[in-house]
Amino acid sequence: MLSSQPTLIMDNGAYSIKAGYATDQSARIFPNTVFKSKGERKRIFVADELDQCTDRSALFFVLPFERGYLVNWDTQLQVWNRVFGTEGAGLGVDCQQCRLVLTDPNEVAFAFADNTDEIVFENYRFHAFLRTSAPACTAQAHCSANNPCCVVVDSGHSFTHIVPFVGGQIVREGIVRIDIGGKALTNQLKDWISYRQLHMMDETYLVNCCKEDCCFVSTDFQRDMDRWRANRVDYVLPDFVHTTRGHVLHWGDTSNRLAHKNADVDEQQQKVTLGVERFALPELLIRPGDVEVQQMGIPEALCAAIERLPKEMQLLMARNIVLTGGNALFPGYRKRIEQELRSMLPEQFTLGVQQPSDPICHAWECARDSIQQQQQQHDAETFASSADVDAAATQFSPRLTAKFVSRAEYEENGPNICRRRFANVYNTNNSNNGDEDDDGINSGTKNLK
Repeated sequence: MLSSQPTLIMDNGAYSIKAGYATDQSARIFPNTVFKSKGERKRIFVADELDQCTDRSALFFVLPFERGYLVNWDTQLQVWNRVFGTEGAGLGVDCQQCRLVLTDPNEVAFAFADNTDEIVFENYRFHAFLRTSAPACTAQAHCSANNPCCVVVDSGHSFTHIVPFVGGQIVREGIVRIDIGGKALTNQLKDWISYRQLHMMDETYLVNCCKEDCCFVSTDFQRDMDRWRANRVDYVLPDFVHTTRGHVLHWGDTSNRLAHKNADVDEQQQKVTLGVERFALPELLIRPGDVEVQQMGIPEALCAAIERLPKEMQLLMARNIVLTGGNALFPGYRKRIEQELRSMLPEQFTLGVQQPSDPICHAWECARDSIQQQQQQHDAETFASSADVDAAATQFSPRLTAKFVSRAEYEENGPNICRRRFANVYNTNNSNNGDEDDDGINSGTKNLK
């Protein structure tokens, strides 16, 4: 029976893994990285073991992902072993008695996909497996009978994906990828600080924390340029004795400075001053050309994605735009994108730009809700046979659950069954159970007519 197996949901991002059971209220977040510290050269820190590292200066990162694609499987397995294990924040997963839902940022690239399927079934021997994508998880929660269209803007560590859906079907012609993400912003901030103040080219961890704590998206760039001096802040770097993360001191805020002084924070600690950088850095998401990246910014790419669609879809798409990913946490992000879109789209378009309260874990939460709803339906009905169960799951559209591949199916059919069922990792429509190719934009258009 479907209800007999617990389901583990794992959003396998390039920067962090969001993992937890479908019965959990929230996901646990693990850094998807192996760290090496210059202060403890004989030890490596895997995922959440970073909490045990006392000296985080000049941390060396070993990442499973390069340019958004999973290429370093040795590192990825180290992190997964930590997530599935019992030590630290590990989930203690009994893989053989558990189903796995895994998000995969790789598009249709069978060389990468087959590695994932093989490792899940042959290394970990999960009971059943579903490979999907973070935008698909988000879309299936935001598409409705009243508005079957949705555009997901997933701006994460390595890149930004703009992915439109119609009736649970991906609209292939509308997909846009922008090669600007959180990693590019951190690297740019390292360059600026190192050139203007302190050499921090080796301090990726510290600069990333500085970016997260200090930066915001300007909703009026010229106004913020005119008053940049008033917006200046000092970012006090941690000493790794009293603190492991830096903190922000606003210029002229003597009470803030006094509070930190009373907390035994040395006023002579190293610090960097950020003025224009606070809002010029996230501006690269809007205008990548400022650093000679010859690509569209997020608002322009959104307009381009919408304009590629049939006219009957465009109005509906503009009403249901969902912003997810870590970059959505920048203050002012949603408002600025909405402002830019309003100036680019026709006046008759009604804009609906949504930003979840937790854009990092939102895809995980949507997948969890889908699994829980399927479980509730399963528990509420009495099935005469296993065939009835399969039919009901298949009709539970546009849920993700009908695309699970069991270990028995994999052992009987090999990787081909995963190729067929997961052929379109963004697609959430289950009308053909994933065993045949969908019609892409054509089928979505038919659904609207």
